[in-house]
Amino acid sequence: MKNKGLTLISFWVLLLTCTACTAFNEVETLTPTVPPLPVSLPTAVPPEISLGAQGDLALPFTYEFEKDSIPLGLHRYGYMINCQAIFNDITGSSWISFIVSENEELLDSPVYLRLAGMSTDPIGGYQVFNLHPDQEIIAVVTFVGISEETVTIISDSSDCEVIIRLDEKSSLKLMPGESYSP
Repeated sequence: MKNKGLTLISFWVLLLTCTACTAFNEVETLTPTVPPLPVSLPTAVPPEISLGAQGDLALPFTYEFEKDSIPLGLHRYGYMINCQAIFNDITGSSWISFIVSENEELLDSPVYLRLAGMSTDPIGGYQVFNLHPDQEIIAVVTFVGISEETVTIISDSSDCEVIIRLDEKSSLKLMPGESYSP
């Protein structure tokens, strides 16, 4: 009789454990219903790694992808910055992965492929993880906290280039834009 009591208790403990595990797994897989929060991802090249004079300007380098230029499926991108005028060496970023799917929402604003993730704004905005195939996409790297002199050096230097690598197949050169005060 003692063994039957232990067996029954063991059965109930196992049943409760499995029920708790199932409830826990169901909670983990729920889809969040709240909108994403704005994030402040590292989006730019900070002035402390630059050899140029520091200031209060920002200089974006951008590349606008043509519509439907990134097909459906899993992709990744990374940046290479080669600007001998203000850096001692070539700087590279981590690879960022994303999926292009027709199931994703088409956003009104462009999605920016930044140094540390995708967002709805070149600096700040809402973080984005996947893209609709018709989404407007802009690659952007922004040099921040630089002086007007450094902006001129970067903009006029043929030795300063920012490259985005997409899926390790294509290398696309970003072009310097207009400087601004962020």
